[in-house]
Amino acid sequence: SPDRGRTTVPANPVGGPETGGTTDRGGPRAPIATLGSRSVRGATMDVARSHFAAPPEVVDDDPLVAHLMTTPIVAIVPGADLSVALHQLATHRIRHLPVVDGSRCVGVLLDTDIAHLLAYTPPPTRIPPLCVADLCRKAPVVTPDDRRSTAALRMRDMGVDAALVVEGDRLVGIVTSTDVIRSIADAVGPPPTTP
Repeated sequence: SPDRGRTTVPANPVGGPETGGTTDRGGPRAPIATLGSRSVRGATMDVARSHFAAPPEVVDDDPLVAHLMTTPIVAIVPGADLSVALHQLATHRIRHLPVVDGSRCVGVLLDTDIAHLLAYTPPPTRIPPLCVADLCRKAPVVTPDDRRSTAALRMRDMGVDAALVVEGDRLVGIVTSTDVIRSIADAVGPPPTTP
């Protein structure tokens, strides 16, 4: 017989049904729902094993870029004057302008790069006769399905505080260091209120 040499221990040897009952001392019994098997001197013996409810669902601590990115985006063309770029940054209260040439994204213009340029422009201070392509820099690229940590690592590695989000050759959004910080802070919870 296949059960020869096999000893079965009841799932709840004292106290009745699997989900409850009492011990011989009158205390509550831990719920037992499954049996485990182990080998004892060459024989297989079923032993009762406590089975607890699955832990509560945990918050994803490394969310998808799709949940962080800003879309739709404000972009600019490489041949635009810096004055136009500054106007776009100020009007939309943003710090990064993706630079697009047709359907192709060629980089990003940062407000810090413009500020650096102006800081070293001889007086009287005015916007140099340059175009966006003169200050545009390469930017890290991620997809909506990449994780927040991937975006953060690529920003760090390239020294740019923003990453362009693409699907194929199409620019669909932008994620910045501010988005990453806000996402981490939101996972921690709201700040404590002061009385």
